[in-house]
Amino acid sequence: MSVDTARRLIDLSCGQVLDPPHPVVRGALHAAADAAALPYAPRGGEQALRSAVAAHYTGRTGRPVDASAVTVVPGVRQGLFAALAAAARGREVLMPAPHWSHYPRVIDLAG
Repeated sequence: MSVDTARRLIDLSCGQVLDPPHPVVRGALHAAADAAALPYAPRGGEQALRSAVAAHYTGRTGRPVDASAVTVVPGVRQGLFAALAAAARGREVLMPAPHWSHYPRVIDLAG
């Protein structure tokens, strides 16, 4: 991931995060690793994170976004699979070219 601070763009196109995690994120990861139990996250993501994402997009777009409409996924492949399985099962899917090598398989698995 690279950040162009002059234009406030975050480039996620490389598929790999090259920058170190923010200190707040590192602290949260250390605290979680030191916790006695590491439960699975609730389906759809932690409510506080979903609310924060909804608030971000509400502020960014000026249109209300409800946290119940937000789903947090562990990665792009999982999100792509979930979106395709929910919205495109049995239907035609247009795929950009060039594309990441996993796109055809994710589309097939999603039905």
